[in-house]
Amino acid sequence: MSEAGAQQAGDLMQDLKTGHLLGCSPRSQFIGQLFGSFASVFVTVASYKLYTTAYVIGSPQLEAPTAHVWIDMARIVTGGQLPSKVWEVALPFAIIFGLLPWIRPQLPLHITKYIPSGIAFAIGMYIQPNWVIPRVLGGVLAWFWKRRYQTSWDQGDGIIWASGFVLGEGIFSIITSILRVTHVNPWTCAGLAQTQHQLCETF
Repeated sequence: MSEAGAQQAGDLMQDLKTGHLLGCSPRSQFIGQLFGSFASVFVTVASYKLYTTAYVIGSPQLEAPTAHVWIDMARIVTGGQLPSKVWEVALPFAIIFGLLPWIRPQLPLHITKYIPSGIAFAIGMYIQPNWVIPRVLGGVLAWFWKRRYQTSWDQGDGIIWASGFVLGEGIFSIITSILRVTHVNPWTCAGLAQTQHQLCETF
């Protein structure tokens, strides 16, 4: 609950900062956030019910990788044991990434831009590759886009495309869940033999 509250507070501050840079009234933003919060009560509950009806949270179809971080932390706090050799790995990295924020301001800019974030480094190690690799490819694409088409990048085209991908994936996941709940099979499974049809439905 503390982490979720801090995360939401950070999101709201980022929204207000963005609105300030764009010349938006804080009062208008606050009213918009009130309406959005009220609507999200119904949308979030309905979406959660939809996803839990269509899938099992933690299954291969709905892995929820970030939730594993919370679950493992809760297990440790409530008396669980860490895996063996954790201290041998965690302690050196803790020292390195604890010192980097202090060292970074002393280094030239062309060096500091290649120093990774400790949190991003840890999450990248923790989450499975099928979640990390697309983010790495997206970062490489963004780097290439910014380097090759600077004007387009400065106009925000990269952010618009990235937002479209994220929004599109979310919308289609809802559509897929609705089709799954209503037992509508994908057209790619039509006309297959019974054993092949069962295998197709698992994907």
